[in-house]
Amino acid sequence: MERATSSASDAWPLIVTKIRVPRRVPALLPRRRLVDFVHTHLDRKLLIVSAPAGFGKTSLLIDFAHDTSLPVCWYALDAFDRDLHVFLEHLIGAIARRFPAFGERSRAFLRGKADVGASLYNMVASMVQEIYDTIPEYFFLILDDYHTVEDQEQIAEFLDLFINYVDENCHLILASRTLPALPNLSLLVARQQVVGLSIDELRFTPREIQALAKQNYDLDLSPEQAGQLAERTGGWITGLLLTSARHWEKARGDAVIRGRVNVDLYDYLSRQVLDRLPDALRDFVLTSSVLDEMEPALCRAVLGVERPSVLMDELRARTLFVFEYEDQVPHLRYHDLFHEFLRERLQAEDEARYRDLMMRAAQVYIERGEWDRAASRYLTLEEYGALAEVAERIGGELFSAGRWDTLVAWIDALPEAELLAHPRLLVHRSMISMERGAYERALTLAEQAHAVYAQRGDRKRQAYTLMLKSHVYRLRGQYRQAIELSEEVLGSVGDGVAQVSYAVALAHKTAGLCWLRLGRSARAEEELARALRIYEDLDAPLEVALLHHDLGISRELAGDLRGAAEYHEAALQWWQQSGRLGPWANTLNSMGVVFFLEGQYEKAKEAFDEALSKARQAGDLRIEAFVWASLGDLYLALGDRAEAQEAFMRALEVGERTGVGFILTYARKGLGDTYRSSGDLGEAARQLERAMGLAREHGSNYEVALCHTSFGRLARESGDLDTARQDLDQAVDLFEAGGFRRDLAEALLHRAQVAFMAGDRRAAMVDFERSLDLGGQLGTYQYLVLEGERIADLLA
Repeated sequence: MERATSSASDAWPLIVTKIRVPRRVPALLPRRRLVDFVHTHLDRKLLIVSAPAGFGKTSLLIDFAHDTSLPVCWYALDAFDRDLHVFLEHLIGAIARRFPAFGERSRAFLRGKADVGASLYNMVASMVQEIYDTIPEYFFLILDDYHTVEDQEQIAEFLDLFINYVDENCHLILASRTLPALPNLSLLVARQQVVGLSIDELRFTPREIQALAKQNYDLDLSPEQAGQLAERTGGWITGLLLTSARHWEKARGDAVIRGRVNVDLYDYLSRQVLDRLPDALRDFVLTSSVLDEMEPALCRAVLGVERPSVLMDELRARTLFVFEYEDQVPHLRYHDLFHEFLRERLQAEDEARYRDLMMRAAQVYIERGEWDRAASRYLTLEEYGALAEVAERIGGELFSAGRWDTLVAWIDALPEAELLAHPRLLVHRSMISMERGAYERALTLAEQAHAVYAQRGDRKRQAYTLMLKSHVYRLRGQYRQAIELSEEVLGSVGDGVAQVSYAVALAHKTAGLCWLRLGRSARAEEELARALRIYEDLDAPLEVALLHHDLGISRELAGDLRGAAEYHEAALQWWQQSGRLGPWANTLNSMGVVFFLEGQYEKAKEAFDEALSKARQAGDLRIEAFVWASLGDLYLALGDRAEAQEAFMRALEVGERTGVGFILTYARKGLGDTYRSSGDLGEAARQLERAMGLAREHGSNYEVALCHTSFGRLARESGDLDTARQDLDQAVDLFEAGGFRRDLAEALLHRAQVAFMAGDRRAAMVDFERSLDLGGQLGTYQYLVLEGERIADLLA
C-alpha cells in the first residue's frame, strides 16, 4: 500500500466564517414572540426550527444569539460538511471558539483514528466528557442549515448520541428545511426533551408585517392591509422582503388585493431586485455568485474587480440578502435562495462567462489550498479531468486525515476512463473499501489498478497493488492466497531493490503473519525477521515498532514468554514516544496475554483495561475486538462465566463489523468454552461447530487446532472419551507441526487426562510428563493451575 507523503492533521484549516455568529443587520425585524419562545424552553435539550427556505430561520437564530446573555456556539453547515470528519472538526471548532479550554482532547481523538465513522460512540463519549470537564455554564450550540447534511446517516447517528449523552448545560438548536430524521427523535419527544418551531410559527403575522413596513420603509399599514399581505404571501418573509417600496406604497392605497397570490420567487428576484440595480453593481452581484463567500482579495483575484470593498459596502447598504461575518477583513455570504438564483441567472445569460469564472474560482481556491471548493466547481462543470487531478494530488492527505467521505465522493463521481487514467485513485478507493470491510470491492479495485500499472510497466506500483490484495486476503482469513501474492511480489522484484523496498518488506511481513496463522511458526519468524531488517535499513521507526509487536506474538505462540515480553516492551517504548493509540492498545493487549499466561492476572487485567481504553480512544474496532477476546479468556480463567460470555459476545459483535477472520473464530471458540464450563454442552457444541467452520474456511491449521482442543474438552465432559482422544490427537499433531509449544502443552495435558480417565495410565504419564517439560521451557504452569480441580486424580 502506498505511503502518505505528509501528515494532514493541519492541512485542512477550519472555515472560520462558518463558526462565527453573523452580525445582526439593522433591517432585521426583532420577532420577540419567537425569541421568547426559545428563552422559555431552556430546559429542553433540543430545539428544532423547521420550515422551507425563506421563512426567516437564520434571521431568528441571529436575533436570538444577539439577544441572549448565555454563550452561543454557531455552526453554519453546507454541502462540504457532508464529510463526517469535516463536520466533526467544525463542530469541535465551533464550541472551542467560545470555550478555548475545550477541544484539545476531542481533536486528538478525531485525528488519531483512521475511520471515525467506525467509532461514533467513542467520539461522542470523548466530546461529552470534555464538555463536562471544561464547560461548567449553560450554553447554546446552533447548527444552521442542517438540511444540507441530513441524509448523512453517520452525522445523524452522531447527533442522536450526542443529544442523548451530553450534560444538561448544553442546548442544541437545529435549523433545517425539513424535520431532522434523528434515530431517537420520538424518544426525545416522549421524554419532553425536544420542542420545535415550524412554518406555522415562523410565518409573519399581520402585526409583524406592520412593524416591518414601519421599520424598513417608514410606512403605516392598516391591520386590513397587513392582513392582505400576510394572506397574499402566506407570511413568507422572503416574499415580503422582495416586495419593493413601490409595492408597499400600493398596499397603503385603496386597491384591494383579491385572492391568494403565489409568489414567483425568480420573477421577484429578476424584476424587483437584480434588474433594478445599477449596471456595475448588477454585474458584480451576478459574477460574485461563483464564490462561496465574498472578501476583497478573493473578488479581485477571481472577478478582476479593482475596488470590491466599495461594491460590498453597497450590498450591505441595500441589504441584498447577504449575511456578514466579523473578521479582520469583511466577509459576506448570500442567502442560499438568492445565491442559487444568481448563479443560474449568470449561466443563463452567458454560459461561456459562467464557465470561465467558475474555472478561475477553482484555480484560485487551489492556490489557497481550499481543495473542497475547487473540486465542487469541477464537479458542477463536469470537468472530470481537473477533478481527478485534484483528487490524485491530495488523495493521500485526505486518506491520512480520515476524510474518506470526501475522497469517495470525488472518486465515485469520475467516469471509468478518468479512473483508469489515474489508477492511484483506484488504489485509494480500494484502501477505503478494505478499511470499511467491503473486501470484494477492495479486491476488484486493486485488480483494476494493478492491470493499469502492469500495462504501464510500473513495477513499483504493481507491487503495491499486489500487496494491497494480499492484505485484504489476510484480513479475510484467506492466508494461503495472501502468501501466494506476497511470494509473487518477492519473485518479481527480489530483495534489495531500493524503489520497491517497502513493498518487499510488506510482502515478508504479510507472509510471516499468514504462516503464523497456518501453524508454521518457524517460517513465520524467518519472514518477520527479514521484514524487520529491511525496515531498519530504511530507518522506518513505525514499521520497526510494528514488527517488534508481531515478533512478540510469534515468540509468545512459540512459548518464549520472556522473549515475547522483550519485543512487546520495545514496541511499547515507541508507542509511548509517538502517542499512536491504536498500535499502543494492540501491544498492551499482547502484553496482557503474556501476563495472563504467566498467571499474573491482576497485571493482565490492568493491561487489558488500558488497552481497551486506548483502542476506544483510537476508534480502532479491530483491536477492540481482540481485547474483548482477551478479557473473555481472563474472566473464564477466574470463573466469572457471565463476564466471560459478555466479553466474547462483544468480541464477536465488534469483530463482525470489522470482518477480521481470526477473531471471529476465536470468539466463537471462546463462547463454546464458556458454555461448556457452564454445563450447557449443547450450546457449546453449536458454537464450536461454527468456530471450526470458520477455521477451515480460513485454511488455518492454528485455528483448527484450537477448535480441536475445545472439542476434545467438550467430548471429555460428555463422557465420550474416544472422540475426545481423536480431537486431541489432531490438536497435538497440528500444534507440534507448527511449533506452538504453549498451546501444545495445554493440549497434551488434556489428552493425558482423557487417557487417565480411560484407564491408560502409561499414555497418561507420557503426555503429562511432556506437558510438564514444556511448562518448564515456557517458564509457566498457569495452564496446569487452571485445570487443577478437573485433573486432581491425575495429579494424585
